[in-house]
Order: sequence, then C-alpha cells, then structure tokens
Amino acid sequence: MKRLSNLLVAFLLASLLFTNGPGMAQANYRYRAHGDVKIGLKYGTHLRAKFTEHWNGTGHTFLVYGSTKCTRSYTRVDNRVPWLRSYGWDNAASRAYDYNRCDVKFYEHPDFRGRSKGYTNYGARGGYVGNRMNDRISSFKLS
Repeated sequence: MKRLSNLLVAFLLASLLFTNGPGMAQANYRYRAHGDVKIGLKYGTHLRAKFTEHWNGTGHTFLVYGSTKCTRSYTRVDNRVPWLRSYGWDNAASRAYDYNRCDVKFYEHPDFRGRSKGYTNYGARGGYVGNRMNDRISSFKLS
C-alpha cells in the first residue's frame, strides 16, 4: 500500500511538472484583460490594430487608433505602449489584427525589452501571436 501511495505521489508530481509546468509558471505573472480598451481616438478614427484576449479572437479587445494610416517605414513608430499593465492588458493578448498599413512588434517585457518577434503583419483576418508570445506581451509598437 505504501508503494502504491509513493507511486501515486510521483505520478501526480510528474503530471504537474510535464503537463501544467509551463502554465503554472506563467500563472505567476499572467493577467487577464480587465475590459475592452480603445486608445488613440483623440488623434483620429483610423483603426490601426486590434488585439484579443483569446487565440480564437474572442474575449476582451484592445483597439489602437490614429489620425492616418501607418507609415511604410519601421524607423518611424506610429503608436507605442511601453507597458500594457497601465491599461489592464499586461500578458493578456493572444491574437492580433492590423489595418491601414500597420505592422505590430510585440515585446515580452515593459519598455520594449525582452523577447520580440520583430514587426509582423497579422492583416485584417488576424493571427495568433504564437506560443512564445501568447499571454506574455507587455509592450508593443506599431509602424
């Protein structure tokens, strides 16, 4: 009986480590989106990007507006948010859409630091941000 108990404990620990390990590590810093957000409307009504809370495009949305289409150059940044936590969106985005010639560059940490995928064109149909950035985005730039 003691051997069975030890095996059960070992199995439970192994299943935690190998099936939920990354998820449990992320739970320490992952935040849920705290509602829908719209930024940039005081500058204009051109929708530049949309991020959603879930990979399939559902959940809360984060909308980014500007006065014109994005520039065609990555050297001139059209919109930037140095820390999504100030909007209740730190480590919450899973899917991205971009419009009006904009491309998105996500960063894992605030102030445009940490892992980044580089500028990506997700398009109007949108796309999953990928396993490495899902629920890990803390800042972004649009260009």
